Amino acid sequence: MEQLLYIVDKVLDIKINPEKYNNEFNALFQLKTGMIALYNNVRPVELEILSQTQGKKVFFFGQNELVPEHIDNLLPCFFHWFGNSLCNYARLTGYIVARKQGHVSDVDLQLQPERKKIKEACDSYVKALPEIQEVLKWRNKVSAHFALTDPRKDDNIATLEASIIYPVGFEEDRFRTGTMIFSKGDSAVTHDSEIPKWSLTELFEELINRFWSDVTINK
Repeated sequence: MEQLLYIVDKVLDIKINPEKYNNEFNALFQLKTGMIALYNNVRPVELEILSQTQGKKVFFFGQNELVPEHIDNLLPCFFHWFGNSLCNYARLTGYIVARKQGHVSDVDLQLQPERKKIKEACDSYVKALPEIQEVLKWRNKVSAHFALTDPRKDDNIATLEASIIYPVGFEEDRFRTGTMIFSKGDSAVTHDSEIPKWSLTELFEELINRFWSDVTINK
């Protein structure tokens, strides 16, 4: 019986035999399962808000009576978990793509000096995915660690403080990060926060075309 191949990146037409890439396949499957669960927690709430507001343009930031109380404090966690899971998913996909295209090999895993090729290949792959660039920034500023606790040279004071403020608002029919810009400064100079804007559900739906053609959702 012919082994069914798993589509890793539909755009690049990269497929794997799950038995040959058993560990990688299992890790991707677990991350995908988690991200599906997060989508299924968030999207029904968005749709209920749209139903209650009957097509009106809605914007709010932070706590709101339209959001069920048990979801309110989970929303930031949903975005943290999704962002970190997606970054790991994309990097592991990049590793598989590099293996399939012959850019890295078993030798590169075994020899310390060659391992940098793996990181470079994964870096190159994720940087070439336009869909996830805002999530990569989010991970670096918020979900991997708050910018406030690990400041970078290019992080201004407004970004540092904004990294720990409730991050989710409702805009353009979706929950999104970065819907508010926070400013801090004095009479001489003012800095604006640089927390990236992205929607968990919108991005998940977009990534189906690349990663998860086997997934069916109700929008």
